[in-house]
Amino acid sequence: MNTYAVKVSDLYRVSVAVDDQSAESRKQGVQWAFQQLLVKVSGSPNILEKPTLVAANLEADRYMQGFSYETDLVDDQLYLKAWFSKALIVPLLKRADAPVWGEDRPLILSWLAVEPPAKKGRASDRIVVSQSVPEWQGRFNRIFSEQGLPLLWPTADLEDNSALSIEQLWWLMPDAIKQASLRYQTDAILAGRLNQSPGGLWQYEGILFNGEQTLPLLISAETPQEALTAVSSQVGPYF
Repeated sequence: MNTYAVKVSDLYRVSVAVDDQSAESRKQGVQWAFQQLLVKVSGSPNILEKPTLVAANLEADRYMQGFSYETDLVDDQLYLKAWFSKALIVPLLKRADAPVWGEDRPLILSWLAVEPPAKKGRASDRIVVSQSVPEWQGRFNRIFSEQGLPLLWPTADLEDNSALSIEQLWWLMPDAIKQASLRYQTDAILAGRLNQSPGGLWQYEGILFNGEQTLPLLISAETPQEALTAVSSQVGPYF
């Protein structure tokens, strides 16, 4: 049995993008949030097909305790933030014969190298996402929070840069990645690179290290958001 290091305190809170604060958008947003919550608490996207949960989604507001709105300063997107009742959600999942994943979750160290699209007449510089790169870090954090998976980002200080160069990360050299990760003492390590192909697709290639086990990841999508969402959709069920 695995014992994980982090207790997720906001497991029953979710946020979803909405168009506006109208009643119609709110109703749709609450249903999206409810679906996201069920995946987050159970750890499995397949449960959304269960008839009991399909029916419950039509009355999602019955399970909600409150909501608010927030505009993300990075992408200027309006989000509906909803929080649901644990006392109602857990019995609902049990009635649906769905798994219930506890609040103790693995802490994942995330190494991510990104090659943004080149600007006209200039070559693109690869960057390592860290605590000082809020745009990419915020995207990944939001997406992984939908799976209830907490991320830790490297500080990208002198010790990190000496232990793991951007070239070693880009080419996913496992020994260098593991060695550089020792100082963080996390449950697992996710290392990957993200770039746009000549055809316009965004490609993510990476490896999840969990003890002696590894999970290779290779994803193509229309947007960076879709690519990173696909990553979390594979990592969440893995645990």
